[in-house]
Amino acid sequence: MHAATGTVVELRWHGNAMQIRDNQQPAWRQIELEKLSEHGIIIPPHELAAILLGRMPAHFRQKSGQIWESRESGYLIRLRWQKELRKLTITDMKHGRKAVLIIQP
Repeated sequence: MHAATGTVVELRWHGNAMQIRDNQQPAWRQIELEKLSEHGIIIPPHELAAILLGRMPAHFRQKSGQIWESRESGYLIRLRWQKELRKLTITDMKHGRKAVLIIQP
């Protein structure tokens, strides 16, 4: 959810294509990687899976206990993986955007 506008955005893979919808435009529509990158954070699914399994991709460097950072995208991305809470916070330091992924059993 975007705090200022109240917009809720959902993304999903549809075959090899990424699709997006939000509470303003509820129909799924394809989005290209270039357009998606304008929204901020991009972590490929295989990297996200590795992070959640505790295998941090090589380009992330541990800054402190639960904090990891990468500049692979050209700007600073910060992760905070709280395994005990099943919570991943991803912060795009350039754009000031944050995404929180909470995994429910």
